[in-house]
Amino acid sequence: MPAEITRKTQEAIDLYYETVTVWFKEGVENQYFIDVHPSIAVQTILGSCNWAYKWYSPEGPIQKNELAKIMSRILCDGYKEKGYQFSR
Repeated sequence: MPAEITRKTQEAIDLYYETVTVWFKEGVENQYFIDVHPSIAVQTILGSCNWAYKWYSPEGPIQKNELAKIMSRILCDGYKEKGYQFSR
C-alpha cells in the first residue's frame, strides 16, 4: 500500500480508538461502566466486534440481531451469574 494511504488509514484507526476511549472514560465518570484501564476495555470491546466477521456466518443458526444482543449482554454484564463470587 502506498505510504500516504497507510498513513491516512492509521490516522483514521487512531481517531476511532481515541473517540471510543473518550466515550468509555465518560461512561466511567458517569458510572455507566466499571473503572478499569480504558485501553484494555476499549481493545476488548472493539476487538470482539471487529473480529466477528471472521467467525460469524449469517447463514448460521443465529441471526445478526440476536448476535448483537448476545455480544452486548456479555460485554455489558460479563459471563458470571449475579451473586457468584470468584475465589481469588
